[in-house]
Amino acid sequence: MLKHLLALFVVLIAAINADAQDKVISGSQIAAVSSTQPALIYVVPIKGPIMDKGLAYFIRHSVELAKAENAALIIFEIDTPGGAVGGGEEYTIGICNSIDRAAPITTVAYITHWAWSAGALVSISTDKIVMKQVASIGSAEVVGAEEHQEKYTSAIRTEFKARAEKKGYSANLMMAMVDKDLEVHEVLVDGVRQFMTPQEIKEARNKGKLVEEIKLIIASGKLLNLSAGDALKYGLASAIKGERAEIPPLLGITNFKFKEVTPTWSEHLVMYLTSQVVSGILILAGLLAAYMAYQSPGTGIPEAIAVVCFALVFFGHYLIGLAEVTEVLLFILGMGLIGVEVFLLPGFGVFAISGAILVLVSLIMSMQGFVIPDMKGAPWQLVTLERNFIVVGLAFSLSLIIFVIMVRYLPSVPFFSHLILSADVKTSAGFSSVAMDAAPLLGKKGVVFTALRPVGKIVVLDASGHQTDQNLEVVTEGDFINKDEAVVIIEIDGSRIVVEKTKV
Repeated sequence: MLKHLLALFVVLIAAINADAQDKVISGSQIAAVSSTQPALIYVVPIKGPIMDKGLAYFIRHSVELAKAENAALIIFEIDTPGGAVGGGEEYTIGICNSIDRAAPITTVAYITHWAWSAGALVSISTDKIVMKQVASIGSAEVVGAEEHQEKYTSAIRTEFKARAEKKGYSANLMMAMVDKDLEVHEVLVDGVRQFMTPQEIKEARNKGKLVEEIKLIIASGKLLNLSAGDALKYGLASAIKGERAEIPPLLGITNFKFKEVTPTWSEHLVMYLTSQVVSGILILAGLLAAYMAYQSPGTGIPEAIAVVCFALVFFGHYLIGLAEVTEVLLFILGMGLIGVEVFLLPGFGVFAISGAILVLVSLIMSMQGFVIPDMKGAPWQLVTLERNFIVVGLAFSLSLIIFVIMVRYLPSVPFFSHLILSADVKTSAGFSSVAMDAAPLLGKKGVVFTALRPVGKIVVLDASGHQTDQNLEVVTEGDFINKDEAVVIIEIDGSRIVVEKTKV
């Protein structure tokens, strides 16, 4: 079974590489044609909330393909209300860094409607901004980090400032989109238009410069959001154009053809697998299957489900550059330690606890691009860590609750009874199911024959405390009870016998 699963992932990786290779080959063909051929212009959409890790992967892949095909220009068509303004390499910062790596290809942000929040940061990472008349840009307030608000705002403000200065945009205008405490004025300093804060105006005058205030751009207490007309007026936008085809001539490209990029099936798969909801469901299903596998090893079904679920989690995050071999090895080590606790050295708890911690850590690390949050340079990493911890922790908790419920209420269902009570010890070996008239068993004591996790076997004791020939399949109410421990039968429900730990 494991060999077949590994083969499946090899095929997936090969298909993804083949998909990329086809595009690279076409790029070499374009490079080989004469200069009279139309210039290739990539069009890459960035639409909807920027909350999906797979989007950064798609943008990075698109830029790589554009460079491989010697594209003359990349147009990023932006229409987003924002999302994770910082977010690290797996979110907005990763998108911005991919745009940086597009050089020497010229990049243009074509804002068709909104470029708010994270969309504003992505836009100023390009070489030029072009907007439709109905478009707007701004409103990048940091939310959801009240206890570290100043650190978050300062870090994002610095990110906006650095990227604005790199591309020649007004740093104060861009920072005013992040920091509502920033007041910005349009002024003339010795005849040159600038956008300055009151403190900067005061310092300029103290230096003997002639400062003429023209207008207040944004007052303190508000976030800056610019219409297309204002963005053009203040030098943020290069032009207002209603159609994509009007952009290349602005850069001197008159003979061109567009290549619209949409996510391939493999990129859709990555986006799907790395979404928080799907990742959480896969982890939940994998843990639940692992519990069943530890409880009743040998059937193969729970093991296969667990392998597939966890492999998909690591596979998806590996493709976007987050999961590495280290996380996989930690996960395998953690599951191994739990196995040692269950099968070899039950009762101590050290191995099980250590293994559970390693599994938890490996899953969290596979979903982020850092180990310890950098609260000074990238404080948004703390939010990412908290979010990932909630996803994995919730999956752990729910899987345990569901497993206990299954053990409690579903042993009579054929499929589940096969998975949960799969240790098949025949009557000829001295074991039996509960008898038709089970009433006399209630209150009987016994000794655990196979560890109850929470299902297993017991040997019934007689009134004097000696072992009898009667052996039963039983279940606890969720507790694990080791071999040779004393138990008492507290409930009988059909073929289900419930026991709890007691003293002989």
